[in-house]
Order: sequence, then structure tokens, then C-alpha cells
Amino acid sequence: METAIVVEDEIHVRNGIVSMIKDYCPNIDIVAEAGSVKEGYEKITEKQPDIVFLDVNLPDGSGFDLLSKIVRKNLKVIFITAYGDHALKAIKHSAVDYLLKPVIPDELVEAVEKATRFIQHDKEFFELTSLNASNEEQGTNKIVIKTQNESYYLNISDIVYCKADGNYTEVISTSNKPILVAKTLKFYEEILGDSGFLRVHQSYLVNADHILGLTGNKLQLKNNETIEISRRKKSVIQDLFKS
Repeated sequence: METAIVVEDEIHVRNGIVSMIKDYCPNIDIVAEAGSVKEGYEKITEKQPDIVFLDVNLPDGSGFDLLSKIVRKNLKVIFITAYGDHALKAIKHSAVDYLLKPVIPDELVEAVEKATRFIQHDKEFFELTSLNASNEEQGTNKIVIKTQNESYYLNISDIVYCKADGNYTEVISTSNKPILVAKTLKFYEEILGDSGFLRVHQSYLVNADHILGLTGNKLQLKNNETIEISRRKKSVIQDLFKS
């Protein structure tokens, strides 16, 4: 369950937002409410919520003034306001969504689901980067690959390549059947980029240790598969064989 704070100065509006969140987003725990920039900053600092539902216009400033005081980069912000002319500014502040009053339940649910996906992404990214740091300390090199129902603890050296499949990634290794994960290829590029993996194509991230050779625009892999590489990545692969 994710935690949240609602920052809205009009008490009846705030009560309505809180009630709607409880009715339509039962996975969100409202841990505090605030009616000003000052109070919002104090509550966010104290409670450290995952999500803030934030009004733009507050008695002692704006929602943007409040965000400028917050050091945390992983706080998910959903603006709820009567004014539509601040949407671009909200985007520049990396807001998850920008909802206009009166709030439509379906739009609220969609915004919360989006925020929840981002939160889960952040948690898994932190878990994996922490694991990488632990690997370095212990002299091991493993990664956790999670699907909806299972977790796989793989040696990074056993991963042959990762293949993009829309918003999913298929992980091909020497020790398991292909694993389909609800993460983008970019997510794994960020995790594995320092472990000898090369983005050879928009759809492929390859472990350099599993590359056998290059024929035309295709890589020959040690598992007898061939995969296509982009034209602009060809020189990078050629340099790999020169070294």
C-alpha cells in the first residue's frame, strides 16, 4: 500500500478529494492533510509519503513553491486544481498527472495507477542497484529478475541478451527458459550497462561475453543465435573485436 498526503486549502474540497481517494483507490493510505505550503512542507518532511495530491493555488504560495522546497526526487505528485493553465509547468516539475476540478473518478484512478507503477519501478531499481553494490562488496555478480508470480536469482554472466517486447523485456540466459518481465529494455540497460552489456539495437541489449562474431549486420552469439544490430552500432561491435 502506498502512502499519500493531500494538500488543499479549501476544507470541503479536501474532504471530497480524500473521500474519493478512499472510495476509488483503496490501495492508497492518506497519512496526512495540509492546507498551505508551510503545512504541506512540514507534513511531507515528517511523513515521507509516496504520493502528494497537490493544489496549485495555496494561501501562502503555490504548489510549485512547495515542490521547490522538497529535496526528494522520487516523490510522485498529482496536481488537482481548478486551473488548466499550469499544466506545462507541472510537466516541467515531473508531475505524474494534472487533474482538473471537479475530479472525475476514472481520471483519478488512472493517475494513481500511473503513480503506483512509477513507485514500483523506483523500488525495484533501488533493489537492483543495491544488489549490484552488494555484489561488488562480496565479489559476486547476480541479479534478481521478477515476474508477476516468480523471482529468478541469476548470475549476470549467464544472461545472453535482453530483448524488448513493447513495455516488456524478454531475458534470455544459459540457465533458464526465456523470462518475460514487465519492465522496459531501458530499465535493464540502466542496471546492466556497467556489466558489459551493449545496446546493439533498439530491441536488443547483449552481453558482450556471449558475442562470438559479426556477419554483416548480425551478431553471432555463443548459443548459436543470431541477432540484428543497428547500422550505427556496427562500429562499436567492430571495435570490440579489435581490442
